[in-house]
Amino acid sequence: LAFRYFGIDVLWGIVRFPAWWYTRGLAIVLAWTLSAFRSANANFGFTVWLKNLFVPMYGETEWTGRLISFGVRCFMIFFRGLGVLGWGIGAFMMFAIYLAAPLLAVAGILFNGFGSLIASV
Repeated sequence: LAFRYFGIDVLWGIVRFPAWWYTRGLAIVLAWTLSAFRSANANFGFTVWLKNLFVPMYGETEWTGRLISFGVRCFMIFFRGLGVLGWGIGAFMMFAIYLAAPLLAVAGILFNGFGSLIASV
């Protein structure tokens, strides 16, 4: 039983891990990335401000009130858009790190492994 657990299950898990990482795990991380972007949009209220760009604030109907409302909304849309963009770039960077992590780990193991072999000779 111990041989089966350590010999077969552990080795099979190590062999199966890369396939899971780039199939099901990738789908999970992609769903998280899209969810993080949608969450940033909801938290910053970007689409709400964008939808109400031409609606006067506080029910002001004079042209000066409409002009001020438009200016304030453009200002807020710009900075909230920067927030959503920054959050989206961060989420995309986490996705890219997820993709590269196993490859970088293998490269580091090989680099250090061959380096120690060369240094010992």
